[in-house]
Amino acid sequence: MFARDRCDIWIGNQAVARVQAMVAKAAGLPVEKVIVHNHLIGGGFGRRLEADGAVLAVEIAKHVDVPSKSYGPARKTSSTNMYRPYWFDRIAAGLDDR
Repeated sequence: MFARDRCDIWIGNQAVARVQAMVAKAAGLPVEKVIVHNHLIGGGFGRRLEADGAVLAVEIAKHVDVPSKSYGPARKTSSTNMYRPYWFDRIAAGLDDR
C-alpha cells in the first residue's frame, strides 16, 4: 500500500533493510515511514536478495489509486537473476594462544 505519508510492502526477502531503504527512496519517504512485512517463505529462485520488484511496485503505485503488485513467473525470474560472482573463503581458527 502506497500513500503520501507511508508505504507498506509485503515481500519475501533476505535483505529487509535494503528493501526498506530502496522503497523509501523510490517513494520519496523517510525510511521510518516504510513498513516491510517480510514473509518467511521459500521459493525465491535467487531473487530474495534484490529489492527491484518492490521498487517497481512502488513506481507503479505512485501512478494509480489502488494497491499494486509486481509478480513474475518462476521461469522468467530465474532467467533474469542478478549476476553473482564466484566466492571462496578460507578460514583458519584456533582456541589456543598461538
